[in-house]
Amino acid sequence: MNITFQEKIKKIHLEEVVFIFDFDGTINKKYSGMVKTPSIISIFRNQNILNEEYSKQAHALMSTYQPIELDPSIPLEAKTQKMEEWWQKHIQLLIKHKLSQKNIREVSYHKSLLIREGVVSLFSFAKENQIPIIIFSASGTGSDSIRFFLERHNILFENVTIISNRFEYKDDFITSFIPPLIHALNKDESVLKFFPETHKKLLERKGVLLFGDSLSDARMVLDHNHNHVIRIGLLNEKDPEEKMDLLPRFAEKFDLVIDNDGGLEPVYTALLQLKS
Repeated sequence: MNITFQEKIKKIHLEEVVFIFDFDGTINKKYSGMVKTPSIISIFRNQNILNEEYSKQAHALMSTYQPIELDPSIPLEAKTQKMEEWWQKHIQLLIKHKLSQKNIREVSYHKSLLIREGVVSLFSFAKENQIPIIIFSASGTGSDSIRFFLERHNILFENVTIISNRFEYKDDFITSFIPPLIHALNKDESVLKFFPETHKKLLERKGVLLFGDSLSDARMVLDHNHNHVIRIGLLNEKDPEEKMDLLPRFAEKFDLVIDNDGGLEPVYTALLQLKS
């Protein structure tokens, strides 16, 4: 018999839990009404934030590699190699076209980027109850873009750790990349060997609440490393046929599925009940 989300969350002890968040499509919303909202990297690609040549070349890379990422017939090892190629080429493109921290801050504050309902409440709850938050992201513009977005919404608390791609800067412009390379297919505990303090913090916690908007996000943590892992899936798709196709697959991977790009209030309410 399947154990429900409500039954699972009653087994969580707040002093032993950690929150794991994806970023794009999880902390921020995927839609504004029926209009799809952009990711941070897509704003750079589509709005000539750097220059037209960057946008042209970034679109060419996406056209080449995104079909590979989405093709279920390609073996994982081959797909992973191609994702690494894509990210490496794109990083070199950002360096060539002089991406700056000023650019990253500007886009992170872009009006089209919307925070998901319930995120502020959950982050504040975590701060008040000394619950660590780890954000896993394959962001093409790196951890600084996430940091600025959280700063914008006043939730860049001391208990928040961002695990994403990182750059070195000189005179505000990026000059090089700091390993490890994090892409859509390795965004999981395996990269934490490069962040030993964060890995130790995660392993010390017996319970995990995981939030993600893709099927691959369900793999961000490994069940055998923790006593309780509760997965919350954000099924953001608006197209009825695509949504119906994804729903049973989300239900298989996640303990709670929130559809229609909905808010995280059900999780916040359930956590509040643990304190009552």
